[in-house]
Amino acid sequence: MNISSSVSSSFETTSEQASGLTCSRLAASDAEKSAGSGAAEGVDGQRAEFRAWMAKYFQRGISGERREEVEHYAAQFEQLIQRAEQSNAEAAPEEFLRGLSSDEREVLRHMHALADAIDPEKLSEEGAINLLRSPGSARDVDRDGFQMVGKAKTWTFPPPDAPAAVKQAWEDTTRGLSDSDVFLLQGSFLPISISGYESPSAYRGADTDYLRLVRDALAGAEYARPFDQPWQVETRNRQIALLKDLISHLESA
Repeated sequence: MNISSSVSSSFETTSEQASGLTCSRLAASDAEKSAGSGAAEGVDGQRAEFRAWMAKYFQRGISGERREEVEHYAAQFEQLIQRAEQSNAEAAPEEFLRGLSSDEREVLRHMHALADAIDPEKLSEEGAINLLRSPGSARDVDRDGFQMVGKAKTWTFPPPDAPAAVKQAWEDTTRGLSDSDVFLLQGSFLPISISGYESPSAYRGADTDYLRLVRDALAGAEYARPFDQPWQVETRNRQIALLKDLISHLESA
């Protein structure tokens, strides 16, 4: 399975309490459950979300070429997502995309870093909707654990409908980390697909016990450590340290 990670387990969890330590703020509100996304909503919500995403994105180790691409298309992209919000385009996203010029669809393609030209006739509803949202705020419309952006299948952790406290704990844990450390931590939760076997759903509902999820990931990493090859030891130790740090932030959320 080719997955483009945005910014993240083989352990499926429910809302069952883990040793009585799950904080109530780690449970999603009704609004978060229904929204399926932690992105800002309402008038100009996506513009605010886009500007916040761009500020964080530029702090990462992106190439100069990619930075120039984002800066070049940013103003046009803002105008398009504003138009989409004002016309309630998510109710009929394919129709909205068909109404755009080829140059406007190219703006969306460049901002979402897609390889192929956008053809509205070949997109799922979810893929079309997420083209009209800021990068980093894609919705999991069909609740399969992945987010289609155009024809690209993406995945992120924490997922869109994770509680705000979980997202904040993640932000606190990953602030200042290198991209390699963030990807290492995300990889602890990456869904695995094995050819010939039916994989469990990658979707994590709004009632997921995230503290238990991370503890399970830590237990799995510690169980695997004795079997690591010498060249894996440093990476494994770093993974375990990052998971412990995330647990600490979740416990204090």
